[in-house]
Amino acid sequence: MYQNSFNLIIVALGLVAWYYYNKFKESEREYYLLHKQLMMTHTENHKLKSRLKDLQMYKNDVSRTFRILDNELVLINDHLQKKNERSEENRVSILTSDMLSSMFENMNQDAPNETVIEEIKDEPAETIPVLEALTKIDAVSNNAEYEKYKL
Repeated sequence: MYQNSFNLIIVALGLVAWYYYNKFKESEREYYLLHKQLMMTHTENHKLKSRLKDLQMYKNDVSRTFRILDNELVLINDHLQKKNERSEENRVSILTSDMLSSMFENMNQDAPNETVIEEIKDEPAETIPVLEALTKIDAVSNNAEYEKYKL
């Protein structure tokens, strides 16, 4: 009987040891899986931080580029406005007597008061300031034909 109880104790201790050994292996597997997941999360976190830095640098580059383009567009716009102002001035000063006479001929067809036009035609183009001529024409004609020749 003593031997039976000793065998029974050994078998019980063996079963308990086997149970705890399996529990230890299971917890070790779980620890390994959690450690692997932690490492993957850490690596992914590192990649995301790197990606975030890259995106911030890209954003800064793009905003810098847009600032430069915006400044260039402002300069181009200013240049075009100055060029338009100069070309408007040049358009007024480029009017020659030939252009004025052809404009008057077209307007004579519909003009109600031909005496003012004849008065402008008879004077030399160099002596009449162009703006005065245009204001006289404007006073004479307010029709659609005049709109074609308006500067």
